[in-house]
Amino acid sequence: MLIFRDDKNIKLLGNALKRLVLLEDIEFIFAMCNEISDMGFRKFGQGLKGCKFLKRLTLSFDCCEKITDNGFNGISQAISELKALRSIELFFISGYEENNARIGLKSLGQSLESLVNLKEISLHFTEFKSIKDDDMGYLKEGLKKLESVQSIHLCFIRCQNITDFGLKQICEGIAEIQSLKIFSLKLMK
Repeated sequence: MLIFRDDKNIKLLGNALKRLVLLEDIEFIFAMCNEISDMGFRKFGQGLKGCKFLKRLTLSFDCCEKITDNGFNGISQAISELKALRSIELFFISGYEENNARIGLKSLGQSLESLVNLKEISLHFTEFKSIKDDDMGYLKEGLKKLESVQSIHLCFIRCQNITDFGLKQICEGIAEIQSLKIFSLKLMK
């Protein structure tokens, strides 16, 4: 297990990825990365976009308190350049700057548009109070342009401002797919 606690370490990871261009599968879990800033995640993104043969990407951001839209945009831009990507799974678990979660969704939606070989997409959001029904339009726009997608799994846990209206909005924009799973769980007051 590798532990990346600060910008210096994640910059090293980004530099290593630049040399590992033939990788086909990557899974990184960034948990409790309180010292990794936007600069660190942008450096990681610069390395990631060099993995041109990547077919499967799994990233988990758990309590990464310093990441904002700037850091996330760097990662989203890198994802948009991974043209061979067939499967993507992203986890966002609290800690991500609440005021930037909406901007992160826009960036993510835009990055999905260019992934023409994508077959499976799985997005998980936990404890984002700032995400609202209107923000689902960003995901819808990115997803509706993906004609090759066969499976979409969206999970919203304790995202209090996502209602059936927002979830329906996503479904209306999606082309024919083989599997659609949407899970939304809220705490009762």
